[in-house]
Amino acid sequence: MLIFLQKKLNFYIFSELINSVFFRSILSFIVSFSILIISGRPTISLLKRIKFYQIIRKENPISHKKKTGTPTMGGVLLILSSFTSIILLTELNNSYIWYIILILFGYGIIGFIDDLRKINKKNSTGFSPKEKYIFQTAITLVLIFLILFFEEKSFFHKISVPFLKDFEKTIGVFFIPISYFTIIGSSNAANLSDGLDGLVSNILVSIIIYLFAISIISSDPEFSKNFKVIYNKKSIDLIIICSSIAGSILGFHWFNAYPANLFMGDVGSLSFGGVIGAVTVLLRQELMLFFIGGILVIETISVILQIFFFKVSKKKLFLMAPIHHHYELSGCPEQKIVNRLWIISLLLTILGISIVKKY
Repeated sequence: MLIFLQKKLNFYIFSELINSVFFRSILSFIVSFSILIISGRPTISLLKRIKFYQIIRKENPISHKKKTGTPTMGGVLLILSSFTSIILLTELNNSYIWYIILILFGYGIIGFIDDLRKINKKNSTGFSPKEKYIFQTAITLVLIFLILFFEEKSFFHKISVPFLKDFEKTIGVFFIPISYFTIIGSSNAANLSDGLDGLVSNILVSIIIYLFAISIISSDPEFSKNFKVIYNKKSIDLIIICSSIAGSILGFHWFNAYPANLFMGDVGSLSFGGVIGAVTVLLRQELMLFFIGGILVIETISVILQIFFFKVSKKKLFLMAPIHHHYELSGCPEQKIVNRLWIISLLLTILGISIVKKY
């Protein structure tokens, strides 16, 4: 929008700055971060006034009882701050922007209704897993078929394969299931990981750092050639989107760090997890997400293993799943768990970027 206004109003003095994607990416980070910092306290007060409090599951560790009375649905603020920054600072004729907005609001609405149901019923049951999955599937399939209809098919029928010098593989129609499971899997994994103060915020920021770097490389023909990343000029606006998301999450983390004054709720974890998945699909980095998002993968697998093991043996594999609760019940302090998982997540990000360099 800023570029559009600059062209219409002939702001030639600032045209060089406004046309610089790096200037706009820095500005998008500042805008989204500032919105969170400025509106965080008033939002917390509002949520307390309307009694939108986090519903603590009975199964959670006893230490979580002190979290009762903490406002939730802060994810609404995350969505609005990111959306404002994206609309202001991206080129709105880029279809990628609208794909991300579709997931941001589509998944956000699912999470919002889910949170609202929990608050109204005063228990931790919102949508059933089946209901949530159906709604996520509908939105994800709309996105996938929009991409297939409007975008160049040859690009989306390729995928970057980590650890291999022959970095491009043709996947053809397998683009549909790969993209589908990437977006839905990322969303639900973020949702499962949102169980400790600041945990999912830290993990998502680590992943965004990697996607930000790949967006820069992918949008430049020389960079993409040198780093063996699939070139796509449309990914230039994903740089701004990643900056905006990072700014929103870090601004939210100001209030979500231990002890949390605000929780993002399903409205935040589902939407931002989904956006991470969508950006990954647009950059053709689905396989790499399994590596850099290793903590999300482990959290998800721990739940699957717990369910499977219990059905087979009638015994628990972990004290509680997801696995961060297992460590809690084993006596490890919450802050230590969050910090250690964040360190691992950052190391995976750094290693992921170094792997791209070595292709």
